[in-house]
Amino acid sequence: MGFLGVENGAKPMAAEPTVDARWACLVADLLEAKQIEPEGLLRQAGLSRRQVSDPDRRIPFRKHALLFELAAEACKEPYFGLRLGAQLDVREAGLLGYVALSSPTFGQALKNVVRYHRVLTEGFQLSFEFDQHHAVLAAIPADRSAMVGRQAVEFGTSALVRMCRDLTAQKLRPLWVQFVLPLPRAKARYAAVLKAPVYFEQPQIAVVFSKEVLAVPVKRADHRLLRILETHCCEILGQGVESDTVFDVRQVLTRLLSGGVPRIEQMAAELNTSVRTLERRLKERGWTYKQVVDDLRRQLALRYVKDPRVRLSQLGFLLGFSENAAFVHAFRRWTGSTPMRYRAAHGGDHGSAATRPPALALRHRPAPTL
Repeated sequence: MGFLGVENGAKPMAAEPTVDARWACLVADLLEAKQIEPEGLLRQAGLSRRQVSDPDRRIPFRKHALLFELAAEACKEPYFGLRLGAQLDVREAGLLGYVALSSPTFGQALKNVVRYHRVLTEGFQLSFEFDQHHAVLAAIPADRSAMVGRQAVEFGTSALVRMCRDLTAQKLRPLWVQFVLPLPRAKARYAAVLKAPVYFEQPQIAVVFSKEVLAVPVKRADHRLLRILETHCCEILGQGVESDTVFDVRQVLTRLLSGGVPRIEQMAAELNTSVRTLERRLKERGWTYKQVVDDLRRQLALRYVKDPRVRLSQLGFLLGFSENAAFVHAFRRWTGSTPMRYRAAHGGDHGSAATRPPALALRHRPAPTL
């Protein structure tokens, strides 16, 4: 099966990431339409028809991803997830889709998707980033100790591109889309489905737009409805889907890290809470503040070290180390190698100039805290 391996060493999440069962139900319905019995595949994925047909049910993301892989094999369709995501109407994303549709501008819709995406899925952590010319929706697997199905990655990315295109009367298209996935044989098929240039073997999953389009109005914007929907999202994130303190801390760290690691007192102030409450919430998720800092640094280091557009001499500064020697020591602990040797061993060129996207000078903008 087409599973994407995730770098080893990440601390497992205390609570398994989940996803709304609507997509698994959609897959089951599609299989039936193709006269393929879905019950057997659902059982192989550890699911049942009753579970995925429950409109209030959430299922483990790993089972969701496995079902997509099994369905692709059963349908003999290697681009199953990619094509299915491209066919979805934004309203099929449920509450999250209606939040995006009710937002005043395209840029605010992207921010709201990042802020509330856990209402729909905890399988990926989204971030909103930009530089002088580009706006970027970036994604990383929430549980990087697990394996992520290629079909699920392509489905989620394709559905996100389709959602963005449906929001405005201008039918906005990305400047490009990028995957961490290996280069496939039929690269042109991805560009045809996503209606944008596509790059593979990149440091992160990302959908990139021109920064100029952020002010484009959403065609069905409704301020009053948006306030109601946002309240509903906050209620869900505070109850049914646990508010993820680890996610919030990582977002703030990403914004502040290049200036040095903030003390836990500063982090608590950023999140409008007390140090004691922050430590308790992290402990409930199986983390300490120091572990979150170390894991984020490791994750970003492995992303940056594979990107030749980032100079190795910059890495320590970007990750908040006071001295480059301290960064090299930490990198050896994470990987058993030096940054230079790791880049050489892991194909740090990301293709020729003709096969890699333009350079980005991104500044992370975290999702607002709930």
